[in-house]
Amino acid sequence: EAGPGRVRPVSAGAVVGVSGVVGTGGYSGEWGGGGRVDAGAKAALVRCAVRGNVVKAIGQAGGGGVFVNADSVLNVTGGAVEGNVADGATDAFGGGVLTVNADLTVRDAVIASNTARAAAGKAGGGGAFISGPAQLFHARFDASAVVGLHASGAQLFLAAEAYYVPPA
Repeated sequence: EAGPGRVRPVSAGAVVGVSGVVGTGGYSGEWGGGGRVDAGAKAALVRCAVRGNVVKAIGQAGGGGVFVNADSVLNVTGGAVEGNVADGATDAFGGGVLTVNADLTVRDAVIASNTARAAAGKAGGGGAFISGPAQLFHARFDASAVVGLHASGAQLFLAAEAYYVPPA
């Protein structure tokens, strides 16, 4: 279900490309405050901004900016994922981006000032929590935070194999 300002979920099996869009002010009580890529879907964001979105859950929360579900693909080229929050009563993962057994490629983009906040449990990946193959080319991770009893990976938490080429 899409909340106010939230980009509609990319449904299973769909292939979607978006360019020059700003997704802001989204809210979800589940996963993906700014947007969600469902299992089996493919999405590309080109020169887009995903900012100021929130996922707040009574249990686990994830993907304040974007949640990328199993067996799906997200490609981000240019643009920014910034100022998003994943706020969970128990656990929180991926304030900016959360992938769960999904493919992620980020090129020449900024992932900054995002927060993963867990009231009573684990928090990981303030900027991004990546569980699945990832290729990160000239991606800048900056000024994100994790808050929780067991917090790790303020900028980036890698729970899978990733290839990272830092910005010049």
